[in-house]
Amino acid sequence: MRPEPVCPRCSGRLDVPGLVSNEWVCHEHGGVHPFHRRTLPPTAESMDWLVARSGVPVWLPWPLPHGWLVTGAAHAGDERTGARATVVALSGPAPLGGTGELLLIDAHEGVQEQSRRHGYMLHLLGIKQVIVMVNDNHESAPNYYNNNGFLERPAAIGDERPHNYRVTYLGLNGDGHFERWNLTSSLYAVSGHDTHNSLTRRPQTIDAGFGAAELSRDFDWIRLRGTAVYASGDKNPFDNKATGFDAILENPQIAGADTSFWIRQAVPLVGGGGIVLSGRNGLLPSLRSSKDQGQSNFVNPGLTLFGIGADLDVTPQLRVLGNISKLDFVNTSSLSVLRNQGIISKDIGIDVSTGMQYRPLQTQNIVFNASLAALIPGKGMKQLYDEHSRGPQYSVLLNLLLTY
Repeated sequence: MRPEPVCPRCSGRLDVPGLVSNEWVCHEHGGVHPFHRRTLPPTAESMDWLVARSGVPVWLPWPLPHGWLVTGAAHAGDERTGARATVVALSGPAPLGGTGELLLIDAHEGVQEQSRRHGYMLHLLGIKQVIVMVNDNHESAPNYYNNNGFLERPAAIGDERPHNYRVTYLGLNGDGHFERWNLTSSLYAVSGHDTHNSLTRRPQTIDAGFGAAELSRDFDWIRLRGTAVYASGDKNPFDNKATGFDAILENPQIAGADTSFWIRQAVPLVGGGGIVLSGRNGLLPSLRSSKDQGQSNFVNPGLTLFGIGADLDVTPQLRVLGNISKLDFVNTSSLSVLRNQGIISKDIGIDVSTGMQYRPLQTQNIVFNASLAALIPGKGMKQLYDEHSRGPQYSVLLNLLLTY
């Protein structure tokens, strides 16, 4: 049984057209265009049906961004008027991690754009999203080693004592447009308490912050991007205040993502790779054993990143991309303590990457990715790794994704 159409303003019951009125009538808002709660399936036949009956455009980005899929469509209107408002729903990986949802809406002037349903749609667009997360971590159990024999908890630094921490994250995410400009942003603050930091051998009050933004603009088949990232760093490891930002679990979709050397590759630091400067598929230099099994560490050097990039949709099947980013530590005092070195430069270096994505069927069923990346070390990396003798570090990536 099909659900009955409802009012697009209040989702209330409607009186059907009859002898008294040829309109759909809401008891509160009068004559309206009926909103059909039955979602059209994401098929070519459904989209063709909607386009043929619509008096407004049915919007769909093409080619679809990597990993994104059409999940459904809906409309307001009837057989007499045709569709007077349309919405197409999409879902895929968000730029800063997690899952993103996108609704593309077009409505005739007669449809109330300030209706409750439109407000709900704008909420799903992620134009304003507030997140509160609590990470209550208790690891008083005996030492935990992974399958490769590396100590994961507690981290193999300092006195290696088990510890507990409780932190609260407050985040604000934005995703919107200003004329032809696109802006995606994220702000996070974290506060809490760590009973014992292994590196400093004392309890810590946690107070740190993170911010990221990507500004882009499309020029036909070319999208140009500018990126900025800031993660606060710890100024003094021994002042009982941990001000280095760390995440619960990273999955960055910014600054080139998995084509970037810094993000894609784990950068080992001490303990034969047991402690990494930044983890695989990670952005933050958090000095932890791993992002999956290790504990968060808020005594770290922090990060600033400024970059530019471009996406070129050469054909519907082929996308070419390139990125260049400048990376720096915010404060290297925690690195000096960990490595027992003097003053270490903040200069990490320059990350340069290029890649391509090929979808022979113009769908996500078969996707071939290839990338080449290099990290040109700055003074800080040369001091940590003696890069004077080795020079730039390279990575090559080839993968084939099959979805069925």
